[in-house]
Amino acid sequence: MRADARRNHDAVLEAGANLLAERPSASMQEIADASGVGRTTVYRHFPAREDLVAALVARVAEEVTAVSLRAFAGDGEPDQVLRRFAMDLVALGARWRLLRELDESVRAELGESDRRFMDWIAGHQASGTIRADLPPDWILAATRGLVSEAVTESRTVGVERAGELLGETLVTLTRPG
Repeated sequence: MRADARRNHDAVLEAGANLLAERPSASMQEIADASGVGRTTVYRHFPAREDLVAALVARVAEEVTAVSLRAFAGDGEPDQVLRRFAMDLVALGARWRLLRELDESVRAELGESDRRFMDWIAGHQASGTIRADLPPDWILAATRGLVSEAVTESRTVGVERAGELLGETLVTLTRPG
């Protein structure tokens, strides 16, 4: 994609994310206006509203996977890794609020991120630095629910505070003994 086409594509995604988070019924014309491009440009990139939503889902999945890869690639202490991971997830969730309505679509795209998280959990369970009495898939499910609620609460307490609280909760949930 040419640089100008990439800029237009990204502008439409950003405008679409913002508008659809505020008003799920926003029209493609409103998204075009908010992105600073013409309606025909929007339709060139996203022939149907569903295509725009699918692109938003894919973008979120890419960003969550990048956060997961960064978080679980190193050898940091589990407490610090979970706290940083929580902060990053709440920030992403706050940025992409509209996709809460599309939870199943997003979840289907997060296979790599989920595997990385569960492998990281299992490795730390084996070394005794994370409690071993909860299966990794259960910790993943609990984390998903907590992230969802933290994103909701971030509207009230702020993104940073919600991330801190989520991180502390994940550390408490996984602390051995």
